Amino acid sequence: MNSKIFKPILVLAFSILSTSVFGQKSRKNDEALRFAIEERYKKDQAYAQAKRAAFNRSSWIGSKLSELISSWGPPTRVVTDGADGKIAVYEKASYNSGGTYTPGYVVTNGWGQVVAEKKSEDTRWSSSYSETVAVYADKDNIIREVKFDNTYKQN
Repeated sequence: MNSKIFKPILVLAFSILSTSVFGQKSRKNDEALRFAIEERYKKDQAYAQAKRAAFNRSSWIGSKLSELISSWGPPTRVVTDGADGKIAVYEKASYNSGGTYTPGYVVTNGWGQVVAEKKSEDTRWSSSYSETVAVYADKDNIIREVKFDNTYKQN
């Protein structure tokens, strides 16, 4: 009689435990999947922003140079291309710096013995970023090419 009651209880306990373990695995899988999707979204977003900027620049090809200037504002400089065309150059630059310099010191007693000393600390840094967009237009002021260049330096 005990075995008749014991078997259903054992089956019930086993089924409850197995669904509990399966639920934990499912939750861990959901969290891992959510994390993977978020990381992929971040990478795709950065890639899309870079490509969008390149597309926005190249979408001006075939337009009039005057339309670009009215949209972007006056260029930094305009030079001739050696033929009948023009090159409108847009330049941006930013410079950043920070950190501090703390001089060191040496303390000696009356006999010339060093009693305290501290080395100097230099945490100064600087960086620069420059961006150049060159817009090439033909003799009819139609944009034929857009070139982009950027430089980052950290000192």
